[in-house]
Amino acid sequence: MKSKWLLRRINTAVLGLGCVLAAIILASTFVDASRKGEAPAEPVEAANHVHEEGPQAAAANADESAGAEEHVVAKGQQGHELPDPPKSLTPADTCCPAPGAAPGLAKTATGAEGAPEVEGHEGVEMHERAEEHEAAEEHEVELCGEHNVAEAECGICNPAATAALRPGEGLKIRLAAEHAAERAGVEVGPPSAGAAAEGAEFLARVTYNQNRVAHVTPRVSGVVDEVLADLGAEVGAGTPLARVSAPEAAQAWGELQSAEAEEALAREIHAREKMLWEKEVSSTQEYRTAEAALRQARIRTQLAGEQLNNLGVQAEGGARGGSSITVTTPLAGTIVDRHAVVGETVERGDALFTVADLSGMWLELTVPVAAVAAVHTGDAVEARFQGLEGMVLEGTVEWIDAKVDPDSRTVRARASVANPAAVLKDGMVGKVRVQHGAALSALHVPAESIQEFDGKPYVFVKLAADLYEVRQVALGQAREGRVAVVEGLAPEEDIVLARSFTVKSEFLKSRLGAGCTDE
Repeated sequence: MKSKWLLRRINTAVLGLGCVLAAIILASTFVDASRKGEAPAEPVEAANHVHEEGPQAAAANADESAGAEEHVVAKGQQGHELPDPPKSLTPADTCCPAPGAAPGLAKTATGAEGAPEVEGHEGVEMHERAEEHEAAEEHEVELCGEHNVAEAECGICNPAATAALRPGEGLKIRLAAEHAAERAGVEVGPPSAGAAAEGAEFLARVTYNQNRVAHVTPRVSGVVDEVLADLGAEVGAGTPLARVSAPEAAQAWGELQSAEAEEALAREIHAREKMLWEKEVSSTQEYRTAEAALRQARIRTQLAGEQLNNLGVQAEGGARGGSSITVTTPLAGTIVDRHAVVGETVERGDALFTVADLSGMWLELTVPVAAVAAVHTGDAVEARFQGLEGMVLEGTVEWIDAKVDPDSRTVRARASVANPAAVLKDGMVGKVRVQHGAALSALHVPAESIQEFDGKPYVFVKLAADLYEVRQVALGQAREGRVAVVEGLAPEEDIVLARSFTVKSEFLKSRLGAGCTDE
C-alpha cells in the first residue's frame, strides 16, 4: 500500500514539474520572440506534448526537465533577467488540470465578458440555459394580482390611463364573475364591413329654396274683400288666393271699354271708306286716313287690356267691369305665410301670401376660414338634424361666397337638398358633412356600442368570458343608427353591441375610485 501511495505522489510531483517547465519554456519563447520582433509560437503543442506523456514517461523525462531547469536558472544567473509571464496566461492555459478534474476538461477559453465557455455538449447546454434565463427575465411582466392581467393594462387599477390611449389601444377590464356579462344580457358580435367618406362637418340652417318661393302681392292699392286660401294649402300656379277692391281697377276697366268703343267706330268708318274707294267715289287719301285711325284704335284697346292684366285682372272672359281684382299665385307650392285679412287696406307690393315649393330646401353653411379649402361646389353633402334621428338628407354644394364676414371670420356657402315628406322646416339647425374625395374602408357598429370617456369614443371588445377591453377608436360618419369606425377595430373581433351596462359600470366604478388601487 505504501509503495502505491508513494508512486502516486511521485507521478503527481512529476506532472506538476512538467507544467512548471512548460510555463518557463513559454515565457522564454515569448522573450526571444519579442527581442527579434517575431510573434511567439502557440504553447498548445508543448502543453499537449507534456500532457500526452503522462505519468508513464515522467521518470524518463525527469532528468531532462531538471537539466532544462538548471539551464534556465543558470542563464538567469549570468545576467539575463527573466521577464514576468504574460498577464493573460493562467493555469487554465496550460495542461494542468485542477485537482480531481479529468484531464480532457482542463482546457478552457475566455469569453467576451471574461466568463469561461465550457467546450463540448455540456457547455452548449449550459450556454442555452443561461440565454433562456436572461430572455425570461427580460420578458417578465408585473401582473395585477387581483385581476390577473398586466398591471400596466389593467383598466380597473389604472382608469386614468385612458387619457394617453390612441385609436387601437385599450385597457383590460376583468369582471367579477365569469358569466356576469352573459347573465346581464350583454350582446356581442363582429362589426359589419362598409365604407366611410372623407369630409368636413359644419353647422347649417335650413331655408326655403329662394328659386321656388313666391311672395303673392296685389298690384294695386285697395281693400281685401275676400280670402280664398289659407296656410298649409297646396296650390297650383294661377290659383286665386284673394280678391281686392281697388279704384284703379275700375278706372282700367273704363279705359278698356272706351278704347273698345273707339275701335268699333273706327272699324265701321274704315269699312265704308274702303267701299267708296273701290267704287272710285272716295279719294285714296280719305281711305288711308280711315285705315290709320283703325290701327290707332286697336292699339288703344290693346294697351287698356294689358293694363288690366298688369293689375291682375283677366280682360278676356269672365265678368267685365267693376273694381274687384283677383290675386293669384304665380307658382305651385304650399302656402307657408299669410297676411291677408278681410277688410284690411293693402298697398301695391304688400305680401299677402308666401307660397313655397317644399320638395327641396336650401342649407346655409357657416364655414370657418381655416376650413374653406375643404368645401367645393359640386361636393356631396349629408345633413342630420336633431329630432330626425336615423334620417340622412343628401344634396350638393351649389354656391360658395366670394367674401369673408369681417365679424365672424366665416364664409357662407349654400347646398341644396331634397326634402321628402316636407320633414325639413325653415329655420332648423343641424350638422352637414361635406364629402370630398374617395371613400375609405370602415367597419360599422350600432351607435349604442360607442361610449365616450373624457370626450373620446371607445368600444368594449370581448377577449374572454369575463375579460373585456375598453378600446379607443376613430369614428367616421353615422347613418341610420350605425357609426363607421375607420381605425382601431378589426373585422374579426367581437364587440359589445347592446346592453353594455355591465361592462361600462365596472369601468366607471374604477374611475370613481373603487378599483384595486384603493386597497
